[in-house]
Amino acid sequence: MFLSVGFWLLDIPHQVVKYLAMFVHKLEQANKPDKTEFIDTYAYDLGYHMSYGLTTFAVAMMFSTLVPYVPAFAIVFFLFKYYVDKYNLSFVYNSEFRGTGVIRKRVIPLTIFNIIMVQIINVGFFAGKQGQGFLWFGVAVIAVELVVIIVWYFYVKRRNFLKHKRRRKEQYALSQ
Repeated sequence: MFLSVGFWLLDIPHQVVKYLAMFVHKLEQANKPDKTEFIDTYAYDLGYHMSYGLTTFAVAMMFSTLVPYVPAFAIVFFLFKYYVDKYNLSFVYNSEFRGTGVIRKRVIPLTIFNIIMVQIINVGFFAGKQGQGFLWFGVAVIAVELVVIIVWYFYVKRRNFLKHKRRRKEQYALSQ
C-alpha cells in the first residue's frame, strides 16, 4: 500500500502522457505561424482514488479485530495518501472541474456501510467467544444505529425540501 502512494507521488503515468502530448503538440505547431501554448489536460481520477481509499479503509477495519497493528499502519497510509493527493490536486493536475458534492453523496453511504459491516463481523466474532448474550446486545446496538441513520436521513431530506419550498415562495413573492 505504501508503494502505491509513492508511485502516485512520482506520478509516472501522467508525466509520460504529458511529455508525449507535448511532443506531438510541438510537432503540430512547428509549421504554424501563430503557435499556441501547450495545455496539460490530463485529469486527476478522483473517483478511482476515493474508491481505492474506501477499499483500503474497509480491509484495514476488517482485519483490525484479528491483528491490532493494522489500524496503526492504516493511519500512516492515510496520512501519506492525504498529503500526496493534496499535493497532486493543488499543484500537479489542472483544476478545470469543481466538485458539486456528487462524490461526497456516494462516499458517505459507502463509508457508513463499511463501518456497519465491520460491526457485524466483530459482533459475530466476539459472540462466538462471549456467548449468545453478546450477540443479541450487538445486534440491538447495530439496529439502533441503523434506525438513527435512517431517521436522520429522512429528517435532512425533509428539512432541505422545506427550505427549498420556502425559498421558492420568497422568489415568487419578490416577482409579484
